[in-house]
Amino acid sequence: MEDKIYEAIQGWAGMPTWYTTHALDERRFNEAIANMIETVGVDIQREQFETALMRYATNTPAMLGTPKEWGSVVSGFTEKAMTIIEYEASK
Repeated sequence: MEDKIYEAIQGWAGMPTWYTTHALDERRFNEAIANMIETVGVDIQREQFETALMRYATNTPAMLGTPKEWGSVVSGFTEKAMTIIEYEASK
């Protein structure tokens, strides 16, 4: 399941700026979560998403503004993703 999640969020998390609040990154995040739900479904565990995203985080190229510690960044995006997933599951 983690590999499927990893593939589904590639369009967002595969970008070097995925963690920013730039409008394009936010749009890619929303599109990636929608793609993930469409391809994987809503039965996604928090740990699976977090682990898949951490794989991207540890491979994000270092540049100006890149976080030195990814834990809180990944946790924050995991929380956002899980909120969307839980909402979609409740429909």
